[in-house]
Amino acid sequence: MHESTPTRLRTLSSETASHALAEWLVVETVADIRRRIAPGWSYYDRLALSALVRRALIDGNPLANAARSRLRLPQPRFMFSAHADFPSGKVEPGTNRRAHGSFSYSPTHPGEEHTMKQFLAAPVGVMGGEPVTVRALVLYFANVYGGVHHGKPSGEIEEFFQQTLVSLDFMRAMMFDTLTRIAVATADALDPIARAVEATPLTWPASGGVGGSSGSLLSPGSR
Repeated sequence: MHESTPTRLRTLSSETASHALAEWLVVETVADIRRRIAPGWSYYDRLALSALVRRALIDGNPLANAARSRLRLPQPRFMFSAHADFPSGKVEPGTNRRAHGSFSYSPTHPGEEHTMKQFLAAPVGVMGGEPVTVRALVLYFANVYGGVHHGKPSGEIEEFFQQTLVSLDFMRAMMFDTLTRIAVATADALDPIARAVEATPLTWPASGGVGGSSGSLLSPGSR
């Protein structure tokens, strides 16, 4: 009786697999953001931008760092205009708009270059004389409004968002516009990383003839 020889499957090291996954995700994240900022998408569709930005910039081992590790790519740079009341990113003396807040977003120039840390700390609004940052807005949309979780607001700023974004149409429009601008800045910053890993994809030999001559999460058949 003939016994077939079992196929020996090759597996990647954990580190290599992590690189491959991060690089695939950053390419798809940039493409997904580009799709969702196009005209005609609903608020619900654009809500997912918060999850994409959170995963790219805020979560533990964010994609903006993980995806550039293998090729040792430079840190991303973000072009963004801070809130008009805080051109330097600092609270102006005497600012106090606790009653209504100020969350207008009407930059007068294309923006200034920021590191990722500076970008996340950049103010997009003001409440009670304190800046509301990119990070705070993204986390509210992702963790409370439903981008990732539907949760309870935590703290005064999230309480303000919850009360106004749900009940006031003009605030919802304004804040979703701000979220969209944050996502655009994120996609633009990550685009050089995505193009670099696509140009030099991480590949590996196929496992015992299974799946072709080589493997890559960035090959057309794998995406």
